[in-house]
Amino acid sequence: MNISHIQYFVADTPNIISYLDRSIGEDVACYEAVAFVKTDAEEIYRCCDAGEKISCLKGDFSSDIPSIDELCIAELRSLFGVPDTLAGLRGYQFYGECFGGRFAELTVVQLDNNGKIRWKHVKVDAIQVTTSVLRCVVGPILLSLIIYILYGIYQEKTAAPVRRI
Repeated sequence: MNISHIQYFVADTPNIISYLDRSIGEDVACYEAVAFVKTDAEEIYRCCDAGEKISCLKGDFSSDIPSIDELCIAELRSLFGVPDTLAGLRGYQFYGECFGGRFAELTVVQLDNNGKIRWKHVKVDAIQVTTSVLRCVVGPILLSLIIYILYGIYQEKTAAPVRRI
């Protein structure tokens, strides 16, 4: 199977997907990444990481593919500075979800010229927790330091000179 196009990609499946893989005659369970792909022969497959191998099931999965939130993806790409294109790849796509403003996920998927899929998944809530902690801890410390310095300057300026006799 030679992949020509990635229709959709889910980096972290919310549910375990199990089915009979007819090519090996065994049940497989997919715990992680799921890719909906189209081959050079225009056949559609759902492929997933089944541990030791990538397992693919042929069929029409258009009802399983969610709509893409273009605004969310554009915002996340801007936040991380992800370029529009990368040279030397057959495909380069973005998938993301924004959950009510504070939590989001961005997945960058690459289809190289050999038909291999490479991906990186980032959960923005983990980054936002870190920045929130920094704001809540470092911010008050810096504010206290600035107030202390300003108070010291004020004391120097308003201190009465010592009278000499």
